Amino acid sequence: MKNTFLTLFFLVAAIVTGCKVGNRPAQEGPHIMAYFMPRGEDFDPDTLQLDKLTHIIFSFTEVADNQMKFRNEIRGALLEKLSAQKAKYPDLKVMVACGGWGGSGGFSEMAATPETRKQFVESVVSFIKEYNLDGLDIDWEYPGLPGAGNLHSPQDKENFTALMHDLRKAMDRIGHDQVRPGDS
Repeated sequence: MKNTFLTLFFLVAAIVTGCKVGNRPAQEGPHIMAYFMPRGEDFDPDTLQLDKLTHIIFSFTEVADNQMKFRNEIRGALLEKLSAQKAKYPDLKVMVACGGWGGSGGFSEMAATPETRKQFVESVVSFIKEYNLDGLDIDWEYPGLPGAGNLHSPQDKENFTALMHDLRKAMDRIGHDQVRPGDS
């Protein structure tokens, strides 16, 4: 179990740092990342020390009906506030995390077929474009294991790999399909 945990930790770390949108050059220097889980509707991004970060990961969305969604729509407005901070901090990368300990319930079913993976990937692309995001953290806890009592399958390992492949291809296309603020 300890080796499984370490493998998953490093896999998630690789995805977080490697799953950027498009083929933009890598940022120089150290990467300083923070997860951010806003509490309440009165979130003020000016209270965050964004000048000290290279990446901030808004947490969490979930898989529902084979799509990446917020459980509560208020969170969309909060993510918009955070993403708007890129105007003030142009080097800041704003990402979103999907899953987490309590939000990984839909992954196994969604990743089980090419059709349901395609639905999810399309929803991720739309989500990234809608909120002007720079990347995605897939926080599936855990492929092939129950996590917080989530459904799981022996095929999760292969399905997770297929999902990551499909997401990578789609995220590379985003960079080619649009010019984003700050790009030349």
